Amino acid sequence: MIGNRLVTGTINPEATLVATKNIWAEWLASTKAALSFTVSAGGATGSFAASALQWMEITGGDRNGVEIDEVAFQLNDDDLSLTLAAATTTAAPTTSG
Repeated sequence: MIGNRLVTGTINPEATLVATKNIWAEWLASTKAALSFTVSAGGATGSFAASALQWMEITGGDRNGVEIDEVAFQLNDDDLSLTLAAATTTAAPTTSG
């Protein structure tokens, strides 16, 4: 176990309507949120989860004409999970003559 760390990062998702998700209000109120995502390649997967994400700074931006939110965050409470799973192969059954 690794403890006493301050995990920080940035994301830049496409902006949403405030009526759909008001990330600005969550930031101003210091509301904690959960973060999880899974990445897969060639049958192998990696999953990441944290239950105490806190927005630290938000600015607007543009990605090829699409409005985005530039968001800095930190993970609180040492609550972080990373799970890796290797690709598995199943041998095809063989028959003999």
